[in-house]
Amino acid sequence: MERSKVLEFAKENGYRSLGKKDFWNGYDIYEPLFNYPGEEAVYRTGPPLVILVKGNKIRMSTVKECFEYLDYVVTKNVDPEEEAQTQAFIEYLKSQDKKKGAI
Repeated sequence: MERSKVLEFAKENGYRSLGKKDFWNGYDIYEPLFNYPGEEAVYRTGPPLVILVKGNKIRMSTVKECFEYLDYVVTKNVDPEEEAQTQAFIEYLKSQDKKKGAI
């Protein structure tokens, strides 16, 4: 689908522009933005919804889909060594909380 059609959809749903494009679960993914590039940031409240495009169909993601996509984005860019260090640190923090009786 043409980007202009996706932008029109975004504007109909209260957004002003589009961010990066990605591909996930058979959908082209567009990040809807509240501001134009170069303007002062407008911060989101609520879940980080994305626009899903498949063929000639376009829609907003569900809350569940937006978090599944977010998990995909985070995990596809993770260095395995860095992930192991992060998990070790999380376990350390949990052990400290247990010692304090927080868990």
